[in-house]
Amino acid sequence: MKDQRYLGEDEFVEKTEGLKKSHEPAFWEIPVQDIVLEVVKGMSIPQDRFYSLTRERLGAYGRGLVAYLARK
Repeated sequence: MKDQRYLGEDEFVEKTEGLKKSHEPAFWEIPVQDIVLEVVKGMSIPQDRFYSLTRERLGAYGRGLVAYLARK
């Protein structure tokens, strides 16, 4: 809701605005390199596999996992 107008008492309007602000999604800017390092630690995938151009299974899985986490 952008520029939404409410009718009612001031207390109701303030309460409604407070609820709206508390439900806004939170975003973090995490560098991809940090995500890669955490996946390397958690999945025991060698870091050089993330940056290789091959289609071997482990590297592709690691890159996909990093892409998924970066998106989420």
